[in-house]
Amino acid sequence: MYLCLCRAISDRDVAALARAGACTVAQVFKAKGTKPNCGSCIHHIRDALDEARAGCPAEMAAAAD
Repeated sequence: MYLCLCRAISDRDVAALARAGACTVAQVFKAKGTKPNCGSCIHHIRDALDEARAGCPAEMAAAAD
């Protein structure tokens, strides 16, 4: 499912980037080589990152905070 329609960022993209070490919305956009456009997706991407981090080892989740 697309989380950001303006930049075509999907939940799968966010999950893959979280596994690769992205911990913030800004890091997701940077990894995709873009910036937010309208900004309405930011909370959706943040939620997806939080969900992906929930499955991370505690050390990785703590390092992201």
